[in-house]
Amino acid sequence: MWLNKFNNKSVKDGFTILEIVIVAGLTSILALAISQLIVMQQRSAKSILLSSDFNGIVSSIQLIINNESSCASVFSQFSFTPPTSGPLPRDISPAVKTSPLTIQGSTIATIGNSANGLNVTKLEINKLINDTLPDIDGQRQYMVNLHLEAAKSHPNIAIGNNAYSRDFQFTILVNTSNQITGCFGQMSSADICVRMGGIPQPSGTPPCKLVPYYQ
Repeated sequence: MWLNKFNNKSVKDGFTILEIVIVAGLTSILALAISQLIVMQQRSAKSILLSSDFNGIVSSIQLIINNESSCASVFSQFSFTPPTSGPLPRDISPAVKTSPLTIQGSTIATIGNSANGLNVTKLEINKLINDTLPDIDGQRQYMVNLHLEAAKSHPNIAIGNNAYSRDFQFTILVNTSNQITGCFGQMSSADICVRMGGIPQPSGTPPCKLVPYYQ
């Protein structure tokens, strides 16, 4: 009789202290879960942004390499001394730093630049792929590897991988002063033949017919 009276009084007068504590605890747990969900969504969005930024750098470098004029304009500011010993592909030590990489006053990538949370850590010609290509107009041809690496400026800034990397293979022209004078993407043997002033003969012998030059 007395207990029923107490319970009725509790309902009539409002919530009990125990009920308030339970509701407060559930509210706190829900708020924490929502805040963690928001943080994960922000980190996921940042991860997509960082991947997009890195892919943008990759695309820009690839476009430069595929355009002979742009390639020469960008890489002619660097010098290159090929390693002379060791099997191919041959490590270049120290690697040729190609930073900052700029074209027409616009910076494509710079080592140490942490714009938007993506830090470029390596941008260098680090391997010699082929040093047996024929000379062109007295300049040596070398097929090399350009290595790009980038990392998050802080590991907790986004989810997923903390580092990104990409390699590009292309051919450079180097003069007798070891200055890069031109470059281009990988070329077919027919392209190289034409560049040397010859006539490609895919099914003939030799595969490239050089036309004699008479003054």
